[in-house]
Amino acid sequence: WAAENKWIVRVIGGKFTWFPSLVCDFKSSNQKLLLLDFKPHLCVVEDPKGMTVRAGAGATCQAVLNKLTPHKLVLASYPADGDLTIGGVITAGSHGS
Repeated sequence: WAAENKWIVRVIGGKFTWFPSLVCDFKSSNQKLLLLDFKPHLCVVEDPKGMTVRAGAGATCQAVLNKLTPHKLVLASYPADGDLTIGGVITAGSHGS
């Protein structure tokens, strides 16, 4: 639908990005921009016996930790800010959108 109607589609996560063209390039143009925020719709499913976790890219580090904590499990490393998304942490090596 978006491509057929000439919309630009961008996916956002925690909105911690420094990338100005995420939105700024479109303020003065006639292009249509559709921002997709999957963060509220992704859940975390854990497998305590296998000591594994599966999380969508939009899941926050804090959401993952909240699922692991009752099983006395943690992530090996993660940024201090729990609001960062798994996708942003993996992509940028710390955070990004």
